[in-house]
Amino acid sequence: MALASPANNWNSIDSNEVFWWEAVFPWAEADPESLLQWQEAVLAVGDRTGIYRVESIDRMGYRRQRDGYIGDFIREHSDLIPREDLHLPRGFVCDVLDPNMRNPAVACTMLSYADEKGDVAETWVRDMGQLAHMVGHEFGYPYQPLEIAAEGGSESLPGLQRVSVILATSTDIWFPWNSPMGRGGVPRDEPLDNRVLSRLNGARLNAFLGEVREATLAAGGAWTCAPWREERQVNEFGVVLDAPKPARV
Repeated sequence: MALASPANNWNSIDSNEVFWWEAVFPWAEADPESLLQWQEAVLAVGDRTGIYRVESIDRMGYRRQRDGYIGDFIREHSDLIPREDLHLPRGFVCDVLDPNMRNPAVACTMLSYADEKGDVAETWVRDMGQLAHMVGHEFGYPYQPLEIAAEGGSESLPGLQRVSVILATSTDIWFPWNSPMGRGGVPRDEPLDNRVLSRLNGARLNAFLGEVREATLAAGGAWTCAPWREERQVNEFGVVLDAPKPARV
């Protein structure tokens, strides 16, 4: 099937759990040095691919524009990182990246979209709702394109005696086929063709996730994914960029 012209056939969704991937490290195997090395790998590939670039963390007094890359700042100022969860090692900044926390960190993602001329453009996005409204979507919600949050587990629940880091997305901009989400003139279950943007955004996401997955397994962790809906054409490796058009969404 030939690719359609670029179009914003994607949605900003009122949930940060459209799809998520999870790195899990059992306490017995999650030594502090391995976790910190894993974190360094995640921050480095996020910055390099443009999928997850930390802009500011108020609780650490960090500003990218002034202080440079977050990984360098952490190495020099690990004492400034608040330690919310004692099961997580000192210097584990993933503990304070959760945007739902008090004084949240701000991160952004480089995304491709179709501009008003129908050409592909790129921009750094902190808030999917802002991008959605900019391209004329009726609905837009204020989530980061990708969010990272860590949990240290629970002493009282044996099944949760682990360190867990979740990477979750609030948008289907990565995926080749998407829901029309109430668009006029489009049947409710008719998939929208987002393959042009998927091959740009999804490819960047796949590069990021591939390296995070490898780093997780190398550190002795487990890597899993949790699809919200089957038609999202996603797996543990990322987006299935050549997924065939589904019968419905």
